[in-house]
Order: sequence, then C-alpha cells, then structure tokens
Amino acid sequence: MTPMLATTYAGKLPASYAVEPKFDGVRVLIECNALTRQVSFKSRNGKSLESLSHLKTQVLAFIAGTKGDITLDAEAVNGSFQDTSVTICSKKCPAWTATLWVFDIIRFGSYAERRSLLEKMTAQDAIRIVPVAYNVDINGAFKKAKRHGYEGIIIKDTVSDYESSERTSAWQKVKDRETYDCKVIAVSSKSLTIDFNGVEVGVGCGFKPSVHHAIFSNPEAMLGRTIEVACQSITPAGSMRHPTFLRVRLDK
Repeated sequence: MTPMLATTYAGKLPASYAVEPKFDGVRVLIECNALTRQVSFKSRNGKSLESLSHLKTQVLAFIAGTKGDITLDAEAVNGSFQDTSVTICSKKCPAWTATLWVFDIIRFGSYAERRSLLEKMTAQDAIRIVPVAYNVDINGAFKKAKRHGYEGIIIKDTVSDYESSERTSAWQKVKDRETYDCKVIAVSSKSLTIDFNGVEVGVGCGFKPSVHHAIFSNPEAMLGRTIEVACQSITPAGSMRHPTFLRVRLDK
C-alpha cells in the first residue's frame, strides 16, 4: 500500500474542503488489526520502521472497537526534521519520544467519511489525531499554521477518495516555498549534481558547515541518496533557478 500525495496549491479551491496543518516529519503507514493484535509500521516506500514498534500497544488502544484490517496514514515527529529522520529510520534504537500524528485512513470512501471514522478513535499519549478546520480562509490558516511551528497546510477535497500512490489536486499543499526531492547522481569537491526530472542540476549552496563536512568528506556515500532542494523558480528549460540544499532525506 502506497500513500496518497499532494500537489502544490494553485489558487483553486474545491467546493467543500478541509484544512490540516502540515507537519515536518516522516510519513508512516500503520497497518493494524484490533482482533489479531497485529501492528506494523512502514515508511512511504514500504520499509519497516522498527524504531516505532514500542508504540504497538498505544496503536491497538487507538483503534479499539474497529474490525478487520485498517491502515492509518500518519506523520511521525521527534524534534527537528533531521532528528526525526535519524531516529525514525534507525534500525537499532527505539524512537522513545516520537509522536505519531494520524491524519487519514487508507480505505474506500470520501475524505469526510474517513475523517468521521478517524475521530471516533481514542487519542493516546503518542498517537494523536491531526486537527482540522473546514472551509476557512486559506491565507489566514497558513499564517496561523506557521505561527504554531508547522511547515504549512494541506487542503483536502472533502468528497475525494483516497488515491494510493497518486498525486492529485484533491490534496494541495501550501508552503513558504516549493521544494523537491531529487536523487544525487554526482558529487564534486563543492557541489552535488541532482537529477531533476531528467535535467542535471548543480546544487552548491545551503550546506551548514557540519553538514558540508559530512557530505564532502565521504562523497561516495551520497551517490544515489535523496536530498530536498528549494529553488526560486523553474526555468523554461526545466531546470532550477538558484537551487539550495535543504537536507538529506533519510526516509527515502
């Protein structure tokens, strides 16, 4: 099962929509069954996240009363994004202080129907339900989310189905700037070359000193890794204007 993905908000709103805060964490799919008491935590790419296995009991309490298999769509947060990535993706140490923010259920039915089922579940210390508001002013909602430390907001069409692995306008994200996750295909002494939709783009700024040392002291380790890059805009040739390194995506 692969998660649904959001497009960038283009100014057009659905007739009826929900607005949720966008967490700056790691996407987690929680596959569980209250009857068989089976719970597994997986990344968006299907990799097992053993660092969250200690939360099994809380997940079962969260879904108590449901029947059959159910998959929760959530965001794991454990401090900064980099701290979250390191701890959640660790194969050795439990992420003891992580919180899972559940925002959807992967199943048939509209967003409104899925949300209604979700709100019948019981929040736990480390398993919470993402707050939601309906048909509110987008600019105001975005500013409020930023004031509270969120990355932005997600706008969701309330009549839309959950479309696994699809990036559709049923979910739209609003952030300060658009960012892209790209594979590193080459490393020089001072910059990384990424594959941006088939276009090679050099990224040479945005590295903090400690990150710069970690990357360029062991360049071979970066080949094939995914990094998040921000840019001012996309050029007519399909490249990035003023690309800036943000972080290594350890969850991808």
